[in-house]
Parts: sequence; C-alpha cells; structure tokens
Amino acid sequence: MASQAQVSVDRFSELPLEMAHHILSFLSIADVIRVSSLSKTCKGLHLSNPILTMDSFPFTLTSDKRLELFNSLDRFLVQRGNNKVESFIFEMESVYQHGETEIESHCSFEKSRILSWIQNVVDHCNVEELHVVFESFMSNPEDYSLDVKIDFPACIFLCQSLSYLNLQMDCAILKAPSFSTCPPSNLVHLILTHVTIEDGEGFCKWVSYCCRFIKELRLALVSGLDNITVQSSSLEYFWVHSDVLSNLVISGDRIQEVYIDWEYDVTTKQSNKSLNISAPNLKCLTWIGNMLDHQHLGQVNCLEKLVISLTCYDVNDLDSVCEQFLCSIRSVKVLFLDAVTAKTLFRKGFRPAPLSNVCDLLMFIRCSIDDNLVPAMTSLFRAVPNLIYLNVSSSSQFPIPLALLNLLGCDDNISGSDGGCWELQGLDFVSKVEEVIIGLNSGCNGFELARYMLEHARNLKKLSVITTPDDQSSSIPDIWRSNPSFNSRVVFVEEDY
Repeated sequence: MASQAQVSVDRFSELPLEMAHHILSFLSIADVIRVSSLSKTCKGLHLSNPILTMDSFPFTLTSDKRLELFNSLDRFLVQRGNNKVESFIFEMESVYQHGETEIESHCSFEKSRILSWIQNVVDHCNVEELHVVFESFMSNPEDYSLDVKIDFPACIFLCQSLSYLNLQMDCAILKAPSFSTCPPSNLVHLILTHVTIEDGEGFCKWVSYCCRFIKELRLALVSGLDNITVQSSSLEYFWVHSDVLSNLVISGDRIQEVYIDWEYDVTTKQSNKSLNISAPNLKCLTWIGNMLDHQHLGQVNCLEKLVISLTCYDVNDLDSVCEQFLCSIRSVKVLFLDAVTAKTLFRKGFRPAPLSNVCDLLMFIRCSIDDNLVPAMTSLFRAVPNLIYLNVSSSSQFPIPLALLNLLGCDDNISGSDGGCWELQGLDFVSKVEEVIIGLNSGCNGFELARYMLEHARNLKKLSVITTPDDQSSSIPDIWRSNPSFNSRVVFVEEDY
C-alpha cells in the first residue's frame, strides 16, 4: 500500500483572536517572532498581539549583539504599526566588560532607542500598562561615571490611557508637568526605581492633585526627592526606600499599608528630619530606620500589623518619643520587631503603656538572648498581656530582609542570667499563650525561657524549640526534664544559623 503523506493541521490559527493573543502573551518576543513564520494568520496575530513582552535576554550579550537585537526589535515595532498595546514590558541588563570602549556612546544609544519605543506606544498605541526595567552594569566600577543621563518622555504624565507605570532606569530624569495645567491622570499604580526627579515638589503636587485614581505609589532610591509630601484621597498603598530623605508627609483616608525604609545618615542632623503620617484607616505599617524627634503617626485605630526595626541615634527626648509612638500603635494586633528595637522601646527603667490588643508577637533574635536583652524582653512581655502566639528566634517569617538586620550586629555577651529570672517577672500572658517558638542558637537564657513556658503556660498547645547541632546534645535533655504538668506538644527543630 502506498504511503499517504501526512498533512499537518494549523489549529492555532483557528483559535478565537482573544485566545490566540492570550497564548502568545506567555511567550518571549523571540518565540513570538518564530510563531509568526508559521503562516500568514500567525504573522497577523503576532503583529496585532496587544501584549508586548520583551525580556529574558541573555545578560552576556556584547555591545555588538545588543545592537543587532535593538535593530531587530525596531523592525518588529515598525511592522506592527499603531496596533493597540495593552501592556508593554521591557526588561534588560546591559553588561559592560573591562576594557570595553565607547561605553558612553553605547549607553546613550540604547536608552534613546528604548525611550523612542516608549514614546511610540504612549503616543500612538493607547498603552495601558508600561513596565520598563533597564540596568547598566559595569565590570569596572570607575566606568559607572560614563552612564548617560537622559530625559524620560514627558508624554507619560499626559497619557490618558496609562493606568500602570513601573520604571527602573539609572540616570533617567523625570519632570512632572505643572499640576495647575496638567489634565487629570488615570494612573492607578506608579512604581519608580533608581530614577531622578527633576522637581521633587512639583512631582509630589502632581501625584497629590492630578493622580485622582492612584492606589499604589512606590518610590525606591529615587534621587531628587529629599522631601516627600503626598496627600491623596485615593491612595491605598505607599512604599518608600530612600537614603536622601529629610521629611516625609503622607496623608489619606484610604491608605491601608505603608512601608518605610529610611536609611539613616549619621552625618546629617536628626533635628532636620521629620515624619508625619495621617492615615486613620491604616492597617499595616513597616518602618525601618531611626526614631526621630519629630515623628507623628496620629491615631491609627485600625492598625493590625506593625513591623519595626528602629535605632535611636541622636534622639533628644527618647522617653517622650517612645511614649508617643507606643500610644499611637496601641491598637496593633500583630507585632514584629528585632532585638535592637526592643532595647529602644522597652529598655530598662522605661514603663510603656500596655499593648493589650497584641495577640501575635515575633521578635527577631540574630545571635542570642543575652543578659542585656532580658530586661527589654521582660518589659515587652509585660506590655502584651493577651499574647497567644510568641516567636523569639531568627525566623525567616520576619518580613525585613536579613541583610538589613545583619547590619545591626549582635552583642558578644551570651551568658545566662539566673535560671529563675523569668519566674520572678509575673508575666500575665503566660497563662494565655497557646504556641511558642524559641530559637536556642547560643546562651542559656533561651533555654530557661523554654523551660519556664513549658512548666507554667497552662494553655500551651505547642512549644517549638529551634536548636543548632551543637545545642542538641547537651541542652535538650534539660528541657525534657522540665516535667510539664500540661498537655503541651514539644517539637525540636535543628537548623544551621
């Protein structure tokens, strides 16, 4: 029997347009271009696809290879014309090697090309989402001075179709138009990283008065924003990481979450810095940095979760500042803090007002429960009489990057206090706590705390003891000999710190 030739069926071309576009949206730009060669229908699909994703480029591309790539992308964008663009995503890392020449020229060329694509989709394609991440890496640190500053197209601030903007580009300069003449913006999400704002005050006014629908504002290491003042009736989430910030004012009735990573500069006078938050419906606050003489959180009566890592350099009236801060956060239910913060807010001799709503407490201990930390922990424990869950360890649950916490260091003193130090404190929460996690990486204060919990916590359901391999052999038997009189389950977890 003669063999019959098999005829392939192009089922992809038969799919509904929206479904075909949805499938193409998961492919890299290289794969989308390959698909376009399958048939005339596929070519039309790849040119009309409203989701443009240009990423996953090899970071090892040389300058010549990047030039070829940019020319190819240019041709593709010219071919697709002014077809609708719902989402434009571009991510790329340009790596310049030791001894490479004409770095300044290459940087200028690449950034100019990218900005021309952005201007095209903004001006002609009714783009709704714009996500651009372009970073230049120099093998020779001295070559970073050759990176080129370039003005970002002002049209993005005037684009009525744009609802999402995420921009990360070193040396990109943005200048917002005058808020008094600029039409209302439809931006909902604005994320800026490693860019430069030419007029910080004007930018803040533009956000406050023109971005009437904005819900999310993220500013990460943005130059030119020494002073941030944002007042918004629509903002729900505010996030800032800055090493140049002097004054921060955030105001809005709908704000639910605020994240502040304010790097402290010891060479700058603390008296020149201030923090003011007016967010009566705030539910989650994260603050990393240094306490300030001029800090006002207002009455955040809806606060549910607080994450703090705070030092107290150059604070004039620390007692007053701490008292005011603790009074502002008294409604919090879930509290995360590290050892340095505990020593600041709950130091020996300072009697804080109770945080009666706290039911979950996670205290990050990088090295040990040293003798200097015990008084602060005692004061903290007294302030949370209704605690249900306690975690005292170097747990990965702590929502602040470990690299930041490592900068704080830890005390060398890891000796233990008298074994009965916890029993003498009369801690009210012990009768209510149901689950406890204690890290025992060194010292014996932690072992005494674990034994105390096991013997006195009447409602304790589970005690998790995190140990290092060295601690396992010598100290665990002592905890077992505590002879608890309650039905508590003890779990031992071995981890390497």
